[in-house]
Amino acid sequence: MAKEPSLGPGDIYQRLYEEHDQSQIVDKESPNVKEITEEDLERAAQCGRWGPTKPSTTFLRIYHDVLCTLDVNVAQAVVSPPLLGTCGVMPLTILSIVPDIMRHMSNLIVRAEKEIVIATNYWIFSVASRFVNNALKELSHRAQQRNQRIVMKASPFFESELCLTRNQLIYDRGSPLQIIENHLPVSEQTYTSKEIGLPPSEEIPNIDIQAINYHRPVLGTFHAKFMIVDRKFAVVQSNNIQACLDNPNLEMACQLEGPIVDSLYDMMLISWCNKLEPPLPSISSPAAAGDISGSFHDDQFNAKGTFRGGSAVLHPQLVPKLQAYGRPGDQPTCPTTTDGVLHPVENGGTSDLTPKQEPVSTSVSPRQVLHPEGNAERGGDFRTGEPLGQGHNIF
Repeated sequence: MAKEPSLGPGDIYQRLYEEHDQSQIVDKESPNVKEITEEDLERAAQCGRWGPTKPSTTFLRIYHDVLCTLDVNVAQAVVSPPLLGTCGVMPLTILSIVPDIMRHMSNLIVRAEKEIVIATNYWIFSVASRFVNNALKELSHRAQQRNQRIVMKASPFFESELCLTRNQLIYDRGSPLQIIENHLPVSEQTYTSKEIGLPPSEEIPNIDIQAINYHRPVLGTFHAKFMIVDRKFAVVQSNNIQACLDNPNLEMACQLEGPIVDSLYDMMLISWCNKLEPPLPSISSPAAAGDISGSFHDDQFNAKGTFRGGSAVLHPQLVPKLQAYGRPGDQPTCPTTTDGVLHPVENGGTSDLTPKQEPVSTSVSPRQVLHPEGNAERGGDFRTGEPLGQGHNIF
């Protein structure tokens, strides 16, 4: 791609792998198929780039089976084979509702220096999409101050999918035209419509957006959900960009860094297929080369430890040490006599604590902790501090 930017990723992929040799394929019904040996596992391990890590035997058995599928069709990997086995780090995992995940993604977007790629299965104008829209406007403003332009690609299924790089977008929305061409370009008029709601070019003058609609009729829906920023940071999430205030779904997102980002980047290029207009600035800057700075971490917080623009104290060194229970009176204390518990008497001696004697403690019984509704002094409304009476429904 770096050597021939005039070609699309699909053209280059075909050039590299269209003559894949299938002469050594073993039919799955063949009686000669044998159990996986240690030699097979060793060969599988040699096909990956594991860095300082060492894959387990269970992982290698699975990876061996994955490699065998490439004999039939190398495109089944949806990534170039040299990047199929890789390593990386996962510094952050989010388990929460969609707006919280989108808030983190928007924080990454506004810090982009060159490019953004967003892929999603479903994109509608919503609370979640507003995080992206506002982040793009702020990013454009920052890029203007730096005298730079940002590229964004998006591949979504509008009303279904969207993918963004250097401000490029991929999405999946079935169209009769996709019987001939699976990757349909999407106009600005479409992705700025009220259903999608991305900002028009006049609102983000320093961002170049390219979007495509990727779908393989009849049921070949583009279902990936991820974002890549500057080919350094990737977020893989379970949610689409479609959350409303009353959406209670619990979703998950993982931030990835290191060589594994190159694998996601390669997968994006293969899925994109079309010519990149404009090209991606980081096409010659692999994540495996490093160049990730963490210096901006402290810049995200003010002097009180809260996120800039927020109120919750989240800085690791400034988070207050909270008690484990709701009220000071709820803190269970240790037994007043512990020697007999921690240091049992040997050789038949005696101790202050006999088997029939309970340790002295000022804490309440575990039953009262687990079932506070039976204890008027413990079960109460945490907002007012008032106890609930016997038999009240806490819901």
